[in-house]
Order: sequence, then structure tokens, then C-alpha cells
Amino acid sequence: FGSQPCAGGTSLLEHQQQANTGLFGNTQQQQQQQQQQQQQGGLTDLNSLATVAQALSLPIICGDERDMLYAKFNQLQAYWGHGTVILNQSGNTFPITPESPFSRFKSVGYCRLPCTKNEDGLVGIFIGKPLEDVTKNQTQLVASLHSILGGKQEHVVCCDSVKSINNTTTEIVIYVLLRSPLVRHNVFPTTILRNTRFPN
Repeated sequence: FGSQPCAGGTSLLEHQQQANTGLFGNTQQQQQQQQQQQQQGGLTDLNSLATVAQALSLPIICGDERDMLYAKFNQLQAYWGHGTVILNQSGNTFPITPESPFSRFKSVGYCRLPCTKNEDGLVGIFIGKPLEDVTKNQTQLVASLHSILGGKQEHVVCCDSVKSINNTTTEIVIYVLLRSPLVRHNVFPTTILRNTRFPN
């Protein structure tokens, strides 16, 4: 009676299972499981966030003062938005991305302080030519700069360095010496050379 097939050739149990099937073939049990997984997914996001926060503030990896070093290293990676945070003793890690809520640095820049003085007389000139062209024509360039700066016989234009900035730009650093029988090779200060006004 209960196990014998119905008129359609299916048992009563199979008929109930077909009645529980949803529109796209999912049973009610499958739909409930999906809802539970979605709720658990939200909890795991919160749990992972809390775990990462603990790894940034007070990780328990070694159980001694080295944990503070791990915390600082984890904080640096999290603030930078790149790296892998060590979570616990068992070596579990969590990848950090720039989209993480702990990411703070957006860019890092610095300016190097000049290491030369005004008395050194160094002036940089940017030329819109590749390095090879500038080095080939360096003597002509120095002669041209000498004539631009007054062309006096007692002034000597010297090239300190030539370096490539990119494929189309080169920087040349120059200074100007004053040749005089009374003064031993005096260098013009940077401020005078920059303004191209020489004392007579």
C-alpha cells in the first residue's frame, strides 16, 4: 500500500519529493542550505576582519616580545595594502589588498635634500636630446655656453656631470671658473651663475 506504485507508476515518497521541488529544480532543503551558507559567509567576513584586526594589534605567534614585532610588520603590510598578514601560531595567513579597510597609504614620495652648497657653483641644465647626442657634442655645448655667459677669456665653463633623465632628456651640470693670476681658480657661486650676471 505505501510502497506500491501509484497509478502514474511512482511511489508516494517520490511523489512528495517532486512536490517539494522548486521552480528551477531546487528542493526546499537546498534553498535552506543556500540561505545558511550566505549567512555564514557574512559571519566569516566579520570573523576574518576581527581576526585580521587582532593580528594587527596583538598577535599570539611566539608568546613573547617577538609578537610585537610581528604586529608592527603586519600593520605595515596592512597600511601599505599589500602583503600577507600572519594570523596565528599555526601559520595561517590572510592576503591584504589595497581595497582592505586597513589600507591607508595611497602613495609615498620623498624629496632629497641638496648636498651641494652655493659656493660649489653647480647649475643643472636640462636638454631635450638623448644622452648619446649630448655626449657627442659636449665640446660644442660647452663652447656655446661660454659664449652665452659672456665669452670672456678669464671665464672657463666646466662640465661636472652628464646623465640621462629619460630617452629624450639629458641633464648636464656645469660650473664656471675664474682664471686670474691673482686668484687661484675661483668658482662663481650658483646664484651668480644662475642669473648669468658676472662681476667685471
